[in-house]
Amino acid sequence: MESDSPGAPGVGAFPLVLLAGGKSSRLGSPKGLVDVAGAPWLERQLARFAAAGGTRALVVTGFDTQAYAAALRWFTRAAAPLAAVDVAGVSVTVVENPMPERGPFSSLACALAHDAARTAPGVWVLPIDCPLASPTTLRALAEALTPHVEAVIPTYESAGGHPVLLASTFVAHLVTVPAGADDARLDRQLHARPASAIARVAVDDTCVRQNLNTASDWATAALERVAAITLVDRARPGNRPA
Repeated sequence: MESDSPGAPGVGAFPLVLLAGGKSSRLGSPKGLVDVAGAPWLERQLARFAAAGGTRALVVTGFDTQAYAAALRWFTRAAAPLAAVDVAGVSVTVVENPMPERGPFSSLACALAHDAARTAPGVWVLPIDCPLASPTTLRALAEALTPHVEAVIPTYESAGGHPVLLASTFVAHLVTVPAGADDARLDRQLHARPASAIARVAVDDTCVRQNLNTASDWATAALERVAAITLVDRARPGNRPA
């Protein structure tokens, strides 16, 4: 596991919100359950977060909750009230979006209402179909979250990407936005903030711009860096996919 620079805010200070509540209509099956070198993509993402120093994650599901529950033996335990289950080295809680048809922002709102998000200095936000950035990138983003910054966005070749790091002050604002409002979208909320409140960090990491939506995307994506991460939790009884 790579450590953070002395004196800098650590990657692990911020829980990871993994948004997996969509229909996966273009792929035809839950993206988090795609097999990547013998393990579910969701667990690969969690292991990569652990390798960067991450310790806490909120996994939000919606349309495919039952499929995840059937495939991942730890899932039901992690979805229990007040539960947190160790998966791939990360303490994981499953949060179900009861109305996923309202879109990704409703899933984000479900996670931000959780105590793990509300009591943290900020949160990482990552759609399940975006590979998590490298440990080096995550550290650079964490270091950019200074007291007057509300959000940090990585950029590659001048284009914004994921994960986005949201400060607790911005999280407190987002939970007040009605799920059905016209501006109930994270991108619109970010665009509405003063430019000085958003830090954009240029990184040499193509992962921040990747989106894995279709079978072709998954077939052509270079996922070797993610797949190389050891899944420390998979050897433990009760935590293997069924």
